[in-house]
Amino acid sequence: MPRPWAEFAGPIAEAAWKTFWVTMVGFGLSIVVGVLLGFLVGSSRLAYAAIYPLLVAFNAVPKAAIVPILIVWFGIGVGPGILTAFLISFFPITVNMATGLATLEPELEDVLRVLGAKRWDVLVKVGLPRSMPFFLARSRSPSRWLLSARCWPK
Repeated sequence: MPRPWAEFAGPIAEAAWKTFWVTMVGFGLSIVVGVLLGFLVGSSRLAYAAIYPLLVAFNAVPKAAIVPILIVWFGIGVGPGILTAFLISFFPITVNMATGLATLEPELEDVLRVLGAKRWDVLVKVGLPRSMPFFLARSRSPSRWLLSARCWPK
């Protein structure tokens, strides 16, 4: 008599690999887009005042309510899964990256300006390293939800 897992090992492993792949693609896209948009929003006070409230508001929308719309638009398959993983992790990463850059101490900026640094130098050499704790704190939280949320589009 064959062992119970011998018959299902192939299909389960294939489905697990597909779920992992789709989740990591969505998470990777959210990191790239979230860091870039968070950098843009956090580096400008005007952009922070204009876009930050929208990001917080869109983050409050339940992602499980968006999944049926994604399935209608993109059909059943990989697309809604990647977008679901993207939406779950994009907003926390963007919001915290922007917060990390926006809360940069003015004293650090003043010291670097006196030393001849431009705005770009201040953002890249001080702003990004100082915002990494914000980024890492929030990139950890969505990664817990991603694999369970990957089942929503199925």
